[in-house]
Amino acid sequence: MAGVVRAPGRDVLSLAPDGHYDFYSGSSLAAAEVSGLIALLKAERPALTAREAVTLLNDSAAGGTTGPNACAALASLRHRGRCAARSEKVASAATHSGPT
Repeated sequence: MAGVVRAPGRDVLSLAPDGHYDFYSGSSLAAAEVSGLIALLKAERPALTAREAVTLLNDSAAGGTTGPNACAALASLRHRGRCAARSEKVASAATHSGPT
């Protein structure tokens, strides 16, 4: 469907009370993620159109199952293809670090 960005709505890592993190589910979390990613892209290129943002986010999704990838979308926007190694390190660090 044109103009639609699919984002995860289940088991999304988010802030929790008392300075902790937890996993939550719901469409409001997916909407917040997409809004934040678009804000990040617009900070990089203020004249970015909605259509361009949707294309960047959808093209950044790995097979359409994991949702948008901020690093890949920014790399595409900047015409740089080097974010995979760094994003894997970040994902690994997030997985192995517990609540703070």
